[in-house]
Amino acid sequence: MTRSFSLIGTTALLALALLLAGCGVGSGGPESKISETTDTYLRSLASGDTTKACAQLTAEAKSTLGVSCAVATQTIATRVGRDRLSEAADRGASISVDDSTGSATLEGLNAARIGLVDSGSSWLIESGYTLDDSS
Repeated sequence: MTRSFSLIGTTALLALALLLAGCGVGSGGPESKISETTDTYLRSLASGDTTKACAQLTAEAKSTLGVSCAVATQTIATRVGRDRLSEAADRGASISVDDSTGSATLEGLNAARIGLVDSGSSWLIESGYTLDDSS
């Protein structure tokens, strides 16, 4: 009976480990999370999903837009161009991290720089969201 229980316990632990690995628990450092936020933002802008794009911004960033986040992100997408946004997402970004802040430099958009902060559960964009090359 002990041997049977040990085999069941080992199998259950192995299944749990595989489940957690598949869910991404414990994987991906700050660089991958910054990259994910940046990619989600660019692709959301490109596809016109303003709700998802706005979800990538800090509350402070949204409060400085002057208009609703949906209107601001539509304006950004129109100015930059949806094709350019998709291309920039495909090309990726150079990521740097310094404790709880980080940045993504978008070579596909004239080296526009997005500043991000660690919000505890994810990384959110705090600056550079207008994608001006001077940001």
